[in-house]
Amino acid sequence: MQNILVHTLVEVIAIIDILYCVFLSAATNADFSCVLFMAVLIVSLFMERSLISKLLNNPLSRYLGKISVCIYLTHIMIGQINWVNIIGLSWKKSSVCYLLIVIAFSCIITTFVECIVQKIQAVRIQNA
Repeated sequence: MQNILVHTLVEVIAIIDILYCVFLSAATNADFSCVLFMAVLIVSLFMERSLISKLLNNPLSRYLGKISVCIYLTHIMIGQINWVNIIGLSWKKSSVCYLLIVIAFSCIITTFVECIVQKIQAVRIQNA
């Protein structure tokens, strides 16, 4: 139990430092600590010995990880649309709708790409 708390504390400190570097510090020597703490956080999460890693180890997190590249590639394109005017909702509600649209669009694209890859692999197996 003590080992779990130590790993959790290390991850919380790393997350706090990363958030500080990203949102509160200017481009200074804090950038190096941010990279260092990102490496520590990645290694610690990979070891799966903390409460945070146990919290993130669920089907939803794994699925979001699976479609994360597609989310990254499509969010800019979808974000160019002025959702506040189209949907007619407040900024906060439009942001939630934007997020849901990005995730739904990413699910569709990921499924489509997986089908294409499976068909290509099936053709390669038949031709081998």
